[in-house]
Amino acid sequence: MSALHRPNVETALTEAGYTAKSASEAIHKNRTWLSQVLSGRVKDPGSSAVADLAKLLSVDISYLYGEQDVPRLAPGSLTPKSHQAKEIPVRGVIQAGLWREVDELFEPREYVMYEVDPGFPNAKRSAYEVQGDSMDLAGILEGDRIVCWDIHDYPFPLRDGDDVVVERTRFAGMLKEWTVKRLFTHPDGMKELRPISSNKSHKSYRIYPDHEADNGEEIAIIGIVDSITRKHRRRVDG
Repeated sequence: MSALHRPNVETALTEAGYTAKSASEAIHKNRTWLSQVLSGRVKDPGSSAVADLAKLLSVDISYLYGEQDVPRLAPGSLTPKSHQAKEIPVRGVIQAGLWREVDELFEPREYVMYEVDPGFPNAKRSAYEVQGDSMDLAGILEGDRIVCWDIHDYPFPLRDGDDVVVERTRFAGMLKEWTVKRLFTHPDGMKELRPISSNKSHKSYRIYPDHEADNGEEIAIIGIVDSITRKHRRRVDG
């Protein structure tokens, strides 16, 4: 059995609005199944599971195996999906670690490109520059630019394992702060914002269902991380 072609699978996931974890769950596989397949830890993903994945992502099976270069609208279709790219400004710096105060006077000087999801062409996206290392094991590194769905335009239910941008407002809205974390919901309804980091000094942040504003403090998820843009890092030999 041939291995899946990782770039094609990742493209199909992005266009269909899935992550490797959510796609695995959608076809009733273990949440880490697709990640293990793409990393080579699972050598034979199984023809039935790949067929289910192709159906979920609306592409031909041969595209997932890298045997064709263009995804299809549906299995067997000869009409390729249309691609459209948009440019959005980087709204500001977001902290992967502690809360970072929002600079209300920040003027965008940098833009990033993202591919429009043909199923949701008008969904609002926002981009941020990341500082800090609290999400480095999630693949979100310092200096990266993350493109996020606006929470109000996100067409899917939030799931455990989603990487989210959270905004905290304090002092009757006079102070706004951002951070990025991974979301987990506990059985009692408590939401945990968890760092996924090699730096053990970072701690989780918890939001309880009966959370009441303290000094006008309010916490809300404002975005869901969709893609990451990374600048080339020049090697420096010591």
